[in-house]
Amino acid sequence: MRELRAILPYESITRQELRELLDDLREANVETAFPVSCTGEKGVFRVRPDERLDETMLSRNDAVAEFERLVDSPPEYLLVVSLHLQRTLFEHSPATPICEHELVFCEDGIEITVVVSQPQLEELSSLVEETDMSWEILSIGKYRGCSNDATDSLTDRQRDVLLYAYEEGYYDVPRRTTLSDLAGELDIDESTIAEHLRRAENNVFSQVLGA
Repeated sequence: MRELRAILPYESITRQELRELLDDLREANVETAFPVSCTGEKGVFRVRPDERLDETMLSRNDAVAEFERLVDSPPEYLLVVSLHLQRTLFEHSPATPICEHELVFCEDGIEITVVVSQPQLEELSSLVEETDMSWEILSIGKYRGCSNDATDSLTDRQRDVLLYAYEEGYYDVPRRTTLSDLAGELDIDESTIAEHLRRAENNVFSQVLGA
């Protein structure tokens, strides 16, 4: 089996209730939806918005089967999402989504992980080339399943940036370099490297702390 990471652009998601849910989560600055389980017809995700979500909206949205506010401040929610979310994301794809990997909300789309066999991978590649499926493929590798290695939760880019920042002394006390210096050395915007580090740190902390 192969593990494929890709970005699914927001504009390619046409189902109204799902678009509304994603828009509300992004407006609340949710960066990651952490999977808890996928059983039968539902997927359970944990999200941490900057402020309380519009719970009236959640109760009316057909994409949300159930929800619970776990913590008030800072707020944390458990969302039970109907399986039709997965069918919407993958209705034109032979790939099977797996829920042990988080959904990452990027600027232009959702970073997802799917598990496919080699024939499915070839079929998926053909679909991307021949249709209007505007996926951005980030990586294709061997499926490793659940892992206790915290760095396995990182994208290749996040791992590279985090390792470089560590080696350059960004996490030393006192720091031996700054975000501005790292951005200049890697030839990327300071805001971009800050986002890569923030997402990497969040993923690693979540794995290590079991949060």
